[in-house]
Amino acid sequence: MQKKYFLPLFILIGFLASALFIRSKNTDKVRYQQEFTDKYRIYAVTVPTHLNFCGEKVPTSDFEVFERFDRELTINTYYQSSTILNIKRGSRYFPIIEPILRRNGIPDDFKYVCMIESGLTNVISPSNAVGFWQFIDETGKRFGLEINDEVDERYDIVKSTEAACAYFKQAYTQFNSWTLAAASYNLGINGIQNALNKQGTNNFYDLYLNTETSRYIMRIIAIKEIYEHPKIYGYYIPLFLRYPPVPVYSEEISAPIPNLIDFAKAHQITYKIFKTLNPWLRKTELRNKESKAYTVYFPKEGSEHLVSDFYGYDEQPDSVATPLIVPVDSLSTVASIQDSLVYVEINHLVEKKEDLNSIAKLYHTTVPKIMIWNSLELTTLKKDQTLRILVRKDLLGSVKIQESKK
Repeated sequence: MQKKYFLPLFILIGFLASALFIRSKNTDKVRYQQEFTDKYRIYAVTVPTHLNFCGEKVPTSDFEVFERFDRELTINTYYQSSTILNIKRGSRYFPIIEPILRRNGIPDDFKYVCMIESGLTNVISPSNAVGFWQFIDETGKRFGLEINDEVDERYDIVKSTEAACAYFKQAYTQFNSWTLAAASYNLGINGIQNALNKQGTNNFYDLYLNTETSRYIMRIIAIKEIYEHPKIYGYYIPLFLRYPPVPVYSEEISAPIPNLIDFAKAHQITYKIFKTLNPWLRKTELRNKESKAYTVYFPKEGSEHLVSDFYGYDEQPDSVATPLIVPVDSLSTVASIQDSLVYVEINHLVEKKEDLNSIAKLYHTTVPKIMIWNSLELTTLKKDQTLRILVRKDLLGSVKIQESKK
């Protein structure tokens, strides 16, 4: 072949190779895009037709109200990390908040106000609102909370909930509407009253308000809807994965405490645990010059191990291995097997007043394991319900096998 043909041939070969490479890349891109389109799904939430706050109807037939609520329901459904933590924390703190609301005649739905205000944590906002209920200094003092450099009762879940109830009572007396009372917690009683007067209405849903307050009530109702119907919105958080209440006992103190760290140690707990249960004590001392009576909380004996006991995280390493499981009627077979990783399968018939905690202790296991073995989503049991239990072979001698009932 003559030299004058080499260069055009070389260019042609290069062009064909480039075309094949580009086509291959494009084919991969098309294939990837097709697979993405076929498999990836994000579903829009469905707004329930009947919604209420404290028994007061939410008029979702009003398109503006509908779309405002849809926005908050969508955001909270897909803000999964925050919503999961809200649900988990609710199991710990709602048992404290609910009786206080009930005792003060405040509807149960107001617990969700606390949830959206702080995520059930003792946070401080940019405007220096503090605690679960996010009181600013002036409002907290007005509703009976002590706030100084040593003591800040905005951090006390019991006392701050009492103060919030006093606020809601006052607001309800003003508006005769729990929805407006809740909205005023964001905008203020005077702010809501001025808006009602200017716009000639007594209905929250007919008000034109600033963006924050107009979203506020919808956010409360959205988190209430998800918390009360989690599976509808894709949340599977069984009870054993929610945070259990910490059992505590209280003591009244009226004398000065020069060193709270030593005070905690004298009660055989760490300062960390003491502060976790008493965050309203703001310094490492309590001078208490006026000899006021304060209630402090301590964990009941064994409470510090509650998480390990409840969730089953304090397991022996071999318990996570894949065990050999044999039925209880094959005890002779079990005896001949030397490996301790043999588990004996037992059927336990639930007796009257038995619960998962007592059954777990009976068989030296944990609540989460029993729930997993039996595909349980709730911890409530029924009499004569049959539970599948696995008992490690080396613990079998300390287990009393339930007699079969005919």
